[in-house]
Amino acid sequence: MANKRQLKKRVNNLCADLFAECIACIHYAKVNREDADAVTVNILNLQDDILCRISHVEPGLSTKIFFKKLNDDLRSAVENIISQIESLA
Repeated sequence: MANKRQLKKRVNNLCADLFAECIACIHYAKVNREDADAVTVNILNLQDDILCRISHVEPGLSTKIFFKKLNDDLRSAVENIISQIESLA
């Protein structure tokens, strides 16, 4: 497992890539601006949620289980956002 600082950097980079992809769809493909704005808000909310969860580990859970659940949640949220970006175009 990486330390928290490296994990936060990876989450920030992942969300930045998703955000850039969404902005590229707005500028290069003629998409509905309101739908694209909703996707960008989802990306920012995901980043905020994951970073807060990394900083504050839930008490009562083992660290390994907590970060496995966090990874699974992040993966499913990213897949959802990717499908939203694909549906924009």
